[in-house]
Amino acid sequence: MPLQGAPENFLSGEVMFVDGIKGRGQVTVLSQGDWKALVDSYGGQVLGLFYQGKNILHYDAEDISHSGIPLCVPNFGPLVNGEFLSAGKAYKMGQHGFIRDRLLTVCAISENAVSYRFVADQISKQKYPFDFEFTVTYSISDLGLKISLNVDNLSCEELPLAPGVHPYFSVENPLEVCFETDALTANNNLNNYAIETLADSEYVESVTDKSGRYRVLKNPEIHLIGHSAGSIKLYPEADIPISIYFDNAVFNRLIIWRKSSDAKYICVEPAYVKNGLNDQPLIISAQGNWQTELLIAV
Repeated sequence: MPLQGAPENFLSGEVMFVDGIKGRGQVTVLSQGDWKALVDSYGGQVLGLFYQGKNILHYDAEDISHSGIPLCVPNFGPLVNGEFLSAGKAYKMGQHGFIRDRLLTVCAISENAVSYRFVADQISKQKYPFDFEFTVTYSISDLGLKISLNVDNLSCEELPLAPGVHPYFSVENPLEVCFETDALTANNNLNNYAIETLADSEYVESVTDKSGRYRVLKNPEIHLIGHSAGSIKLYPEADIPISIYFDNAVFNRLIIWRKSSDAKYICVEPAYVKNGLNDQPLIISAQGNWQTELLIAV
């Protein structure tokens, strides 16, 4: 049942499955028009995004960490030697940061929006030695789901950041997954991050009657280079596209990934360049602020 004193769309993690989904923390249900989202306070992770009653996200109750929309903060992807380097010291940092593995605090909630907060603590400083506050707000409208990310640097020094967002989109027929891009090359992370042309890639093939549209093959882990639009269209099913809108000055790589050729999901990930937290991070000035937004629409 709802927590005492909480809105009815704020549900304890101990409740029965809601639309086949159960979180690891406290789940909030957001809805507006044709859209509904289920968001977990554990990692601030969206677990379900329903459009006209159908969940467009992949969800696996046995593998929640590879479901929905995990947030990759402060870094996307693995770091070289699994280490974040700062002021001459090395800090152990796992793939995709640590926010996704922490319980966040609900700081604002309504029928169609919820905000979560994480404040740096002694545990996080063992990996990332900064005072900061991270806030994510999810809001549902007739357009779709907006994700607003905000970092306040509470330190008296610059704070590096290399974030990403890792949506798992549901797929019925893995052989028919397509996406559109104006990029011509990509880093192939399965080949030492080598730069390869999409035309020669073994992981995508051009859809000959659709300019800029590619069909996904095998199990790619490619990082599109030079995708100039602030959006990308994904076709997980036939000709019904899902669009992701984002700031490509912030997310300077788009990753196309799935674990296997028969996976029931495809990941199209607005993200930061590999090892970016060490090599070429975004910088938030001392006592400064950083924010960006993404929109997932149909």
